[in-house]
Order: sequence, then structure tokens, then C-alpha cells
Amino acid sequence: MIQKLLLCALMVAMSATMATSQTRKRTSGPAAAKTTAAKELRTGAERINAEAKILSTFLYRYGAVVEGIRLSEKSAKDNNAPPEVFALIQKNKAAVAETVRNLAGGMQDLERYLKLSPSTKPYFDTVNGLSQDIDLAADTAAAGNLDAAAEQLLTVLDNLNGALLPPAPK
Repeated sequence: MIQKLLLCALMVAMSATMATSQTRKRTSGPAAAKTTAAKELRTGAERINAEAKILSTFLYRYGAVVEGIRLSEKSAKDNNAPPEVFALIQKNKAAVAETVRNLAGGMQDLERYLKLSPSTKPYFDTVNGLSQDIDLAADTAAAGNLDAAAEQLLTVLDNLNGALLPPAPK
């Protein structure tokens, strides 16, 4: 009798387990694709945001560095400084231009990442070409026009932030 009760209890337990396993939802097909696209879109937005933070921080520091260069130049001219001082100022300007140029590498990585997935195409359409704009800003800085280079970088930052906005209603 005890054996029959144990056998019945075992059968009830097994049938409950089998019923539970048969009602599990599968995540293959369109639902899985939507989840993947949403994750890619989120990651794309996070990477754009990270690049915008890097550029914002750079621009914040850029202003202080440029002001320091200006003050050094003015002081050197007013005090008839030796040529070595002017050479150092030019070296600092070149270092600023090179640092601006290095920002383009991160932007190129972002552009490549956004290009890989159809779900990040709206981001890619806005961000594509910003690395070239950073290169132009570096050329402008190398030519000695540090203020114009900053304005070009601000335009890049504005485009990055604009990429994160939802599309305008039609």
C-alpha cells in the first residue's frame, strides 16, 4: 500500500514538472531579434554618450590650456623673451593640435561600431563624418587658430548630443 502511495506521489510530481517545462516561453524568432536590436540601440546610445563626455571634458580643459598659451605669448612679447620661450610656446600649440587629432580615433571607433548594425543606423547617419570634423579642428589648431578649432569641436559635440534625440515627428 505504501508503495502504491509513493508511486502515485512520484507520478503527480513528475506530471507537474513536465507541465511546467512545456509552458516555458521560447525566445527565438522575432522577439529575440527585437531584444537584440534594443540592446544594440542602447549600447550605441551609451557609446555616443561616452564620446560626448570625453569631448566635453576635453573642451573644458582646452579653454584653460589655450588661455595659458595666450598669456605666455603676451608675456613673452611684452618682455622680449628669448627665442627659446617662443619655441616652447609653439611646441605647446603643436601639442594641443595633436591632442585634438587624437580625439578623432575615438570618434572613428564609434562610427565603425554604429555602422555594423542596422538597428544603430539612425545614430550612424548623424555621427558619420564627425571624425573628419575633428581632423579639420586639429588642422585649424595647428594653423594657430585655437578659438576656431574650439568652435568646430563644439559643433561636433552638438551633433553628438543631437544624435541622442528622438527623431522629429513627420
